[in-house]
Amino acid sequence: MALRLYLLRHAHAVEEAPSDKERPLSDKGIKQVQQLVPELALRLLDRWQRPNKVLTSPALRALQTAKELLKQLQLKESLLLQVEEQLYPGSLFSYKKVVESLDDTYSNVMIVGHNPAISDFGAYLTQDPLFHMSKGMFVALSIELPQWKPLKAGCAKILYQLKP
Repeated sequence: MALRLYLLRHAHAVEEAPSDKERPLSDKGIKQVQQLVPELALRLLDRWQRPNKVLTSPALRALQTAKELLKQLQLKESLLLQVEEQLYPGSLFSYKKVVESLDDTYSNVMIVGHNPAISDFGAYLTQDPLFHMSKGMFVALSIELPQWKPLKAGCAKILYQLKP
């Protein structure tokens, strides 16, 4: 069975906050997430595609993006959502480490994170130097490995991508 990794860059956030980590989604960001829902519902709510783990950065904007998406898709946050400190601000290597630490019973995993790390991670997995995620962008990857560890450069193929 192929592993699926879903990458979601947090949606648009306000610029001003006490700290970068505390920046909430803007009204535009909430709309961006809502715009993704109809297409994602068609693709992800099939029982073979549905995420069985959602990993998010602890930054408020990423956490809000993950929670809003789960709410809109009517998926149980309490069963799926896990905050991962290593995803903020994150790096290619911290994202790789988080995914490689996953139990292999999770076959469809979503990561909600930040640039440049999430784009760097996608570029590494696909070996596409032009891979770039804009705010609110969703990319579905098929991981051509039997288990999460070790992740190798070029082990993923892009299945589809959605932009709000």
